[in-house]
Amino acid sequence: MSASAEELTDNVNCNLSLGCIKRLRVRNFMCHRDIDLALGERVNFIVGVNGSGKSALLSAIMVALGCRAVDTNRGLNLSEYVKEGESFAMVEITLCNSGAQSYQNDVYGDSIIVRRRIGANGSSRYSICNSNGIVVCRKYATLRLILSKMNIQPMNPAMILTQDFSRNFLNVVDGKRLYSFFNRCTMLDQVKSYHQSTLQAIAECEPLRKKKNKDFSDMKAEIDRLYKRIMLQQKLQDAKQRIEEVKKEHAWASVTINEEKVKELENLSASIQSDIAEANKNVEQFRNRLLQLTSDIDEHQQKAVQLRNQNNEVREKVMLVQRDIRAVKLEEEEENRKLKIFKADAKKAEDKFRELQAKEQEKQKQKENLLNEKEKKAKLVEELKKEIEDWNNHLEVFTSDIHMLESTIAEEESEVRLLRMQIKDLQIRSAFLEKQLSIVESPGGALARFHANMPHFCETWKEMVETGGYFSKAPIGPLGNYVTVRDPKWALAIENCLHNYLNSFIVETWDDMKTLQNLSKEFQMSDDIIFIIMPYDNDVPYDVSSGEAKCIYPTVLSMVEISNPIVYNTLIDYVSIEKKVLVPNREEMFEYMENNPPEDVKAAFSADGWECRARPVFRLYASDLEGPRCLASTNAELMQSLQNEYQGVMSELNSAKQNLETSKMKLEKFGEEHERRKKEMEEMEDKIPLTVEREAELQKELITLEDQISQSNWDTDDELLAELENKFLIEDEKVRKQEAVMERLNVSYRNVKEIEKKYLAEGEELSKTLKDTLNRLREIDNECVAVTSQRDEENKKIAKLNLQAEATLQQISDAENKVMLAIDSAKLASSCPVESDRTFQEIDEEMKSLLMRIAIDEEYLSDADDLKQQLDSRTDELREYEKELESLNACSKEIQERADEQKQNIVFLQNKLSQKVQRSFDKFLKHRKFTGELIFSHKKENLKIHVVMQIG
Repeated sequence: MSASAEELTDNVNCNLSLGCIKRLRVRNFMCHRDIDLALGERVNFIVGVNGSGKSALLSAIMVALGCRAVDTNRGLNLSEYVKEGESFAMVEITLCNSGAQSYQNDVYGDSIIVRRRIGANGSSRYSICNSNGIVVCRKYATLRLILSKMNIQPMNPAMILTQDFSRNFLNVVDGKRLYSFFNRCTMLDQVKSYHQSTLQAIAECEPLRKKKNKDFSDMKAEIDRLYKRIMLQQKLQDAKQRIEEVKKEHAWASVTINEEKVKELENLSASIQSDIAEANKNVEQFRNRLLQLTSDIDEHQQKAVQLRNQNNEVREKVMLVQRDIRAVKLEEEEENRKLKIFKADAKKAEDKFRELQAKEQEKQKQKENLLNEKEKKAKLVEELKKEIEDWNNHLEVFTSDIHMLESTIAEEESEVRLLRMQIKDLQIRSAFLEKQLSIVESPGGALARFHANMPHFCETWKEMVETGGYFSKAPIGPLGNYVTVRDPKWALAIENCLHNYLNSFIVETWDDMKTLQNLSKEFQMSDDIIFIIMPYDNDVPYDVSSGEAKCIYPTVLSMVEISNPIVYNTLIDYVSIEKKVLVPNREEMFEYMENNPPEDVKAAFSADGWECRARPVFRLYASDLEGPRCLASTNAELMQSLQNEYQGVMSELNSAKQNLETSKMKLEKFGEEHERRKKEMEEMEDKIPLTVEREAELQKELITLEDQISQSNWDTDDELLAELENKFLIEDEKVRKQEAVMERLNVSYRNVKEIEKKYLAEGEELSKTLKDTLNRLREIDNECVAVTSQRDEENKKIAKLNLQAEATLQQISDAENKVMLAIDSAKLASSCPVESDRTFQEIDEEMKSLLMRIAIDEEYLSDADDLKQQLDSRTDELREYEKELESLNACSKEIQERADEQKQNIVFLQNKLSQKVQRSFDKFLKHRKFTGELIFSHKKENLKIHVVMQIG
């Protein structure tokens, strides 16, 4: 045992995680005299015969970490662990304390040594030392904190599993006991117990905390009250000093205020005298203004009489002018009537002349129009002939284009049908690959490389084997699961060689084959699996070294490892893998198999998936696989292969969809062009007969126009035109003469009208001036009344000011006497004058306020001698209370945090149990047809799982 300890000591790695056991030392413990073990970084194996003390070391670890004797199931009292004949036993364990989460690293260092000494009488004592071996603490509570920090649970069977507990667990089949074991392993029972005790501690501490808070508030309020009384006493002393200063200031303020009053009265007297002088001056000004206004009234009255006389003269002139205007107006109306008669006669003569002239012009114009129309219609006939010829040519071109478009449309429709079929095939392929990927990603998905339903199929027949009664012996397969490729580059070639045999199963009897075949039908796999009947006693691999193909290339047998000898022999019997060779590429394989290969080479397979057979006829086969699937070296490689294939299919699908959209757009465009050309051709076919008819009609119209031009009389009547023109000129001369007479009358009328306008404007000006003069007379009269009223008011004001001046002089005399008395009184209070910026009223109010406050404070502070002592004692009590309350609050907060953490642990463990049960149900339901509901519940732990599964 000492040699083992030395070997373990040499392999110690210092890079241990927090809580790992670095060293274990045992003295006089059970069967061990003295042993010192240094443990490795990862897994440590302790090997020995029965009774050599392996379990004793595990018990020593549990005892060192604080377990009782009964917890180890190796005794009822610690004294039973002391070696027979010895007085004590000692167990020492060294724990790693390094890392960011270490426990008080500055105190203990990188290691914590826990030592427990056990006496022969059953007593024990702990010593917790730092990394230097110096004892830091001897309390069991400190050990509990260290174990909690390092997440060490010596009572947890999941961490330390004793022999007795493991035997009991393996014999347990009862669900309640298994659940109890789960609670114990996950420490759920202990956490619940801690949680309940924590909640109880919180409930016990809460009344005390509330009472302490209330007492603290009352004490703080009392201290505030005492502090306020002391501050009030200090303010009382300040107020007494202030009252003396205010009294002096008050006495001299009285002198100042009386002096200011005298000055104010003197200023008031001077102001009154100036007001009297100003009022006398105003009275004199009002008298002068009244004299000036009286002279203005006389002047404006004379001006108004003159304006009235001038206005009457202008009115008489206006009446004479208006009489002349009426006479001119009557004469103008008579001449205007004559002018209208002359204009009417001239208009009639002109109309007759213009009418005849217009008829002659119309006749010539009609002749020109007929000639022009004849020429236009002749041109139009030529154009119609040319247009008919062009339309016939276009019609031939449109017919040719339409035939070409119909051919193109048929080709595009065929392309669209092909693309749709391609898209449908690619969608089916992508759905299949998605299903394959989902199965490969699921638990047990490694078997999905053989068939999509292979994982479920294998689990089902294995459950049937465990149940018993279905198979005489367990089937072997799929065979590809026992085959491993030595070099991944040959994986595709070997898979192409073995092909369907990778999915095959071996059974021993015919009944086993029928049972397995019926089961495969349920999973829709019967067409993809080969069932081989082979006796299981043939479990010695064949020696085929003499019959193996002799060539420069490796055989399939040499490039695979087959873990099952029965599978090994089966593949040799059925596939002849020792006679099939592997070639690096297709060209080299083709050349080799063409040049008469050896007789023992049945076939060759290239690394890129091609197969070649030379006998009886030379054949070359291509593989439909792009990469290895069943023989993929890893599940990740299989997934990568499926994902690459899926991405390739999706790329082809997207490309096909884009091509389909392009073809549809082309087809739609060609269809629109076809319809447009067809419509244009139909319109052209409709237009040609109409154009021919139009040409015939124009030919007839041309003949009619020629007859009309030849039969009509186009000569002009010049004599009648000259006679009518002379008559029109005579009447027009009469009209011009009458218009000259009317113009002279209009000039006379405008002149008389100007004179009337001039006289009316002059009359309006005189009326306006007269009106302004009368308004000014009224304003002057009103101003005279106002000035007279102001003069009377100023006289009254002068009398009032004289009385006020006499009273002010008397007040000045009285105020001077008061000033003398105030000076005498102030000298008695203070020999030196006291200056102040405040008013007498402010000083007086402050003095009254200070006297009142002093009286109140002296009455209130009659017992102020012991206030300071009470304040000091209460302040000390408050500090002690505050510390106690802070400690209580911190304790309450820590307990609450522990309760929350324990509650979270309970919820986490319950959720974990629920998920585990759910996964078990899912796994069960996955391979069974089940309908209805399945409910699992545990009332004590408040767990409930509800599963609903549809048929199939």
